[in-house]
Parts: sequence; structure tokens; C-alpha cells
Amino acid sequence: MIRHGRHALDRKGVAALNPGRKAPWTEPSHPPAINLDPLGETPEEKTLPRTFLYDEEQATAWASGESVPTLPTKDHPEDLLTERDAAAYLDISLPEFRDRVKSLRIPPSDDKPFGVNHWQRSTLDEFAVPAGRGAGSGEPRRWGVARKRMREVVASLPPGQTVGPTELARKADVSVATARHFLREPELELVATFAQPIGPGLETWDAFMADVRKLAGLKKYSGIAIRITEK
Repeated sequence: MIRHGRHALDRKGVAALNPGRKAPWTEPSHPPAINLDPLGETPEEKTLPRTFLYDEEQATAWASGESVPTLPTKDHPEDLLTERDAAAYLDISLPEFRDRVKSLRIPPSDDKPFGVNHWQRSTLDEFAVPAGRGAGSGEPRRWGVARKRMREVVASLPPGQTVGPTELARKADVSVATARHFLREPELELVATFAQPIGPGLETWDAFMADVRKLAGLKKYSGIAIRITEK
């Protein structure tokens, strides 16, 4: 986790602070990585992060021989959580978290320092209800009411007019991160054209709608808005 107001370094950055020192992060006194599994150490190598990140202020102090400052402990809406942090925060397994991101029940990451996906705490609060935080079940809210409000705002715009994330967030009473993800959300528009207004076209329409329902039921499309118009 990268705490609000803090910055991270990868191992190249740590090495640059310690010229002539081989793998300083292996020394016992060096501050630990900030993106280790929050649920504790495990003997399974696959649970370790591919890219180790370190708090810049801690790493700089250690390299200078100064006292290493402690990390903030108070949660902030703009803390950046790795996928492991996020899974622990939502009280779900890592595979379940990844599945929710893949199926768009949780939006893409807010930031990607050194190639590592991070989600703002506020984003997780907006799109999913952690177990024990009021909802009880811990099941995702999906885009739910927030997306409905944003759609209403967009639908009320004059033809040809667009809206930015800040204005959309204000009008729909959501966070800017939520509005930003909504505006990035892909949409699929299906247009059906019939040679005749009804009759023979009705059977074709029914078959078409059956295929659309199958499409909407697929996990990879579960977060995509499907609009159907008839010409």
C-alpha cells in the first residue's frame, strides 16, 4: 500500500540511493517492501509480488544513515492499495478480487506505479461493500445506483455536449474516480434493421434478442451497457 501523500521506489530506485552497495534491500535493517502480502508471510513463492516497492522517505533515510520514519497508520480515501491489499480490505480472496476486476464488477486500477496496479481506497468503497462495513454480505454493489445517476446526467445533456469527470461527479454526487471510470466504461450498441416492420421480422427479432441475452450474461460483458435500437 502506498499511503496518501507518500511515494514509492522500486529496487532500481533503492539501488540508486545506495551506490556501491549490493542489494541493500536484503540487509536486515532495511525497511521492508510496502507491497508485501498484508495477510502475512507465506512459504509459497508465487504470493510474493513480482515488483517490490519501498516507501521513498524510508528508503532515503536508511540510505543516509538516518532514523527510518514510521509509516502512517490512519487510513485515507486516497491511499493506493495493491490487489492483495484490496482483496484483504474487501475481505475476499485474491482470486475473487481478480475475477471481479476481470468481469468489471470492480473498475480498472486508478494508478500503476512501476507497473503495479493500485486502487484508491475510495474507489473500492464506491464500488464494493466490504464485509462487516454495513452491508453484511460483502457482495459487490457493482455499478448500481451510482451508475444510474451518472447515466441520467449524461442523458440530460444537450445533443453533442460532453461532460468531464469532475463535472459529472458533482452533478451525480459520486467521487471523481467513480465518474472517471464510468466515462471510460465501454458500451456496445446493437442496431437491428428489418426489411418489414413486423411479421416475418418478428421471428428474426426474437432469435436476435436470445443471442443478445446470451451475450449480456457472459462475464466479460457483464459490466458493459448494451443498448438496442430498432430502425
